[in-house]
Amino acid sequence: MLPNTRQVGLAVPFGVVGFVFKAAGLVASVPLSRTPPIDIDLGALMLCLAGMATGPIIGIIVGARLIR
Repeated sequence: MLPNTRQVGLAVPFGVVGFVFKAAGLVASVPLSRTPPIDIDLGALMLCLAGMATGPIIGIIVGARLIR
């Protein structure tokens, strides 16, 4: 199954933004009330969003670019 143009059009921005976040080392710290704060890697967040927006095939493609 090949990705269609909509999927590729959404995968490119998610991949670019995820790469920039990963390369810059951006992390969001979420404070919790009784536990230490949780650090969320924003590059991994882009991977999750790409998978949700376009489906598993594009999520795998974006993830393969971010894991390296």
